[in-house]
Amino acid sequence: AYSQISGQLKNSKLIIVGDGRDRSKVDKLVDRLDLKDQVVLLGAVYDQRELAKIFLCCDVVTLPGQVGLSVVHSFAYGKPVITKTDSYSPELEYLIDGVNGIKVSDSSLESYAEAMKKIYFDDEYRDSLSHQALETAKQLPMSRMAESIRAGILYAVNS
Repeated sequence: AYSQISGQLKNSKLIIVGDGRDRSKVDKLVDRLDLKDQVVLLGAVYDQRELAKIFLCCDVVTLPGQVGLSVVHSFAYGKPVITKTDSYSPELEYLIDGVNGIKVSDSSLESYAEAMKKIYFDDEYRDSLSHQALETAKQLPMSRMAESIRAGILYAVNS
């Protein structure tokens, strides 16, 4: 999706955090799409100070798979999230489409690209999403998250 719009997003970078079995595929895709100068592959990052630097320098977080606690982490830094509507995790309920992020109704590359462009080019919209992401984070006390984790564990044990 980023490759479709990268030419329009002047001075932008796509920062990919994480490792996994698809890392070599991502490396090859970046090479094939000739995006080596615009895509930064950081690998797994666990140090909170390093993660803070990453969050603070970005405009938006895209989570094309399950959002998990990453949505809460993003909101804590005031960063809106783009994800697809068919993703599932309990934390997805925190993301309100058009308020603190964007839920892409289909997972096509074009839909992701349009969501990224909207946030990049519309300063007022981006600022509003960012503000609301931070406000959402303030409404998510640790006790609520702990209870959600507890409920998930009990569900798994009882299954």
